[in-house]
Amino acid sequence: MKKPFNTIGVAQVQAQILALPASEKAAELQALRTDFVAWMHTHFDLSPSEQADLSSLPATFCDSMAQQVADVLEEGGLFSFFKEEQDDTAQRGEPRGKDILLQPVRRAQYSFDDGTLTDVRDLSIAITYR
Repeated sequence: MKKPFNTIGVAQVQAQILALPASEKAAELQALRTDFVAWMHTHFDLSPSEQADLSSLPATFCDSMAQQVADVLEEGGLFSFFKEEQDDTAQRGEPRGKDILLQPVRRAQYSFDDGTLTDVRDLSIAITYR
């Protein structure tokens, strides 16, 4: 069943993917990396304007976002997602600026307990309106 394309829906899809057996999770992440737009249509109940926005994203941005999302999930992590609600102006179909902010962060984490140094990948995605 498709989830709403909002903060809660994205969190639900992430949880579903992380709960999959390893082989199914790998297949899911490969599908995400291969065709991000089709993957989004499969998992989320997108409005006509969201479908149009998704189709109009530059291929390089779409590919980068898909790769980064898949990498975080592959490592067993979660990415943060925030989607601002539209106001009356946007709902009436009047033009309004919209941005997608993709913020990848790589950190080094050292554990004194076992002496391991780990590369930690975080990702934040936000959809905002101007």
